[in-house]
Amino acid sequence: MAVIERRTVRYIIIGVVVGAVVVSIIVLPAVLPGALGSMGFTATGVQLGSAAAAIHSSIGLVASGSAFALAQSVAMGGAIPFLWTLGAAAVGMLLGGALGGSAARLETILAPHVAHVMRGARTVVGRAARGVSRLASGVRSWF
Repeated sequence: MAVIERRTVRYIIIGVVVGAVVVSIIVLPAVLPGALGSMGFTATGVQLGSAAAAIHSSIGLVASGSAFALAQSVAMGGAIPFLWTLGAAAVGMLLGGALGGSAARLETILAPHVAHVMRGARTVVGRAARGVSRLASGVRSWF
């Protein structure tokens, strides 16, 4: 049986938590109104000729609390149902955990390269700061 390193487990746990929070609190409220709108759920009701209208005509009377009724409620500015938020959190947990595990693996591969790039960036910033300092002293000498 393979043993997972503590660092990898830590990355996965962080990924799960961050993924759940980001997807359920940021992504879902940002994407859901547009997705519902593209299906034909609008703030004024179901759009004529849309997918939502086709669904509505196929089900007839809409039962209170059904997925269709909840989608229309959200499109009209209602709160996102808790179960939808939980579903989004579960998706975020899966994605975050996968990305966390990948990050743990890639860290060992990329760490030497990232360190090299950071040294180069420090050199560039240092040279730019010296250049700005020289420019500033030149400008001061003019006055």
